[in-house]
Amino acid sequence: MPYVLIFYFSVFIFLFIIIIISNLMFTPLSQTGAAGNMSIIKQIIAPAASKRLFLHASLIEALFGGLIAGKINEDSFLDGLKHVTVLAIASGLAFYLFLR
Repeated sequence: MPYVLIFYFSVFIFLFIIIIISNLMFTPLSQTGAAGNMSIIKQIIAPAASKRLFLHASLIEALFGGLIAGKINEDSFLDGLKHVTVLAIASGLAFYLFLR
């Protein structure tokens, strides 16, 4: 069971980093670029596109992390589907609450 917690912890750390980066970097930089100061800061990626990219990355991490956690804990990838479900719901909930 301690090995399974490593995968859960890694997904939650990844979500925390995504939320911090999105709220403290991408959103303020996009607002600065929209104010007319485009000579200094160019908009590399739109905030909506970055959130979509981060959502897909977190769901992929939830998928593979859950499958591997199931393989380690119960010796079957199919038993990892419950871990995938929990991690995917946690990822979706984090995006719904913190990155609207």
